[in-house]
Amino acid sequence: MESHSKTNINGYNLFVQHLANNLYHLNIVDPQEQIHHFEGVYSSPQAAMEKGKSVIENFIFWRKKTAKLG
Repeated sequence: MESHSKTNINGYNLFVQHLANNLYHLNIVDPQEQIHHFEGVYSSPQAAMEKGKSVIENFIFWRKKTAKLG
């Protein structure tokens, strides 16, 4: 398993691992230290990284939105 990147985005840590061919595993650790796992087929490590960043942006959006409701 080959690890391609580690990024910190607004308190979230993103790790992208290349498993085989175009299969990638994404681990996202949120500010509360919960780990979220995703696997998918992406054309490149950069594409997998962009998907991970998009997921983090979605997490941030929904956390803010639900915080306003509570």
